[in-house]
Amino acid sequence: MSESQQEVIFDFLQSDDAFIPVSMAAPIKTLFRGNPGLDLEELQRVINQWTEASKAVSKPENGADTESEAELEGENTEVSFKDLQSYFKDEIPDEIRDKVQSLFIKWQEAGSPENFEIKSKA
Repeated sequence: MSESQQEVIFDFLQSDDAFIPVSMAAPIKTLFRGNPGLDLEELQRVINQWTEASKAVSKPENGADTESEAELEGENTEVSFKDLQSYFKDEIPDEIRDKVQSLFIKWQEAGSPENFEIKSKA
């Protein structure tokens, strides 16, 4: 993804309660590939549509869950920008963006596995 596309994602993540599940990383990359000029507003609209569609699929018309909440939570990891900032307490947004970008690159180099783990050397 280009730097400007990454900035659109970064701007999206700075919104209150914004998140991108790991399971949506590949579809978002494909989305940007098909529409290189995708802006923040369009990204928000698409992610909202995907989120609503996901909710509709996980709940049948009778309102019962098709899977337990724990199983659903295991499928997607949601991280808001505020949560992300808690991992980078002494860094400015540009530094956070650079580190997250670096992590995405390492994730891609690992073959984009769904069970990718990040371990701290604290």
